[in-house]
Amino acid sequence: MTTPQEQDNKPQIPENEIRMGGRTSVLNTIARIEEVFKKFDNIVISGLNEGISKVLLITEITRLKFEGLHQYNLIETITTEMRDEERGQGEEERKRYMTRFKVELYKKKPTSAPQGFYEAPYTAEEFKKLGEIKNQESQDGEQRRGGERGRG
Repeated sequence: MTTPQEQDNKPQIPENEIRMGGRTSVLNTIARIEEVFKKFDNIVISGLNEGISKVLLITEITRLKFEGLHQYNLIETITTEMRDEERGQGEEERKRYMTRFKVELYKKKPTSAPQGFYEAPYTAEEFKKLGEIKNQESQDGEQRRGGERGRG
């Protein structure tokens, strides 16, 4: 449990930054992104280790939901030092390496490029094709599940 003093020492996460974990809810995150885009022109989505797959999924859903988003991707390794207390042998320091994937989405292309690899927005043609694929998959999915039959 953290004390109020420890909470004050933690760096504050900006309102337009979302950090993902392996158990993060996709629907709740998409709803939060919609709210953030009402206030800000950009959003940062990042995840460590098992949260990376959620970052990718949510980024693609967001790019389909909001047309014309510019994307910058950054992959980095973060090193932290941990202290292990082994049975009566004192503390032993060891390094822990984690992979972080960070995506920055912008409504308009930034004048100064952030760090990372740039992905241009989907063209109108690509956007239309992706929408058609999405609609086709949702229709096919309903048919495969057995229509109106219940489970069991």
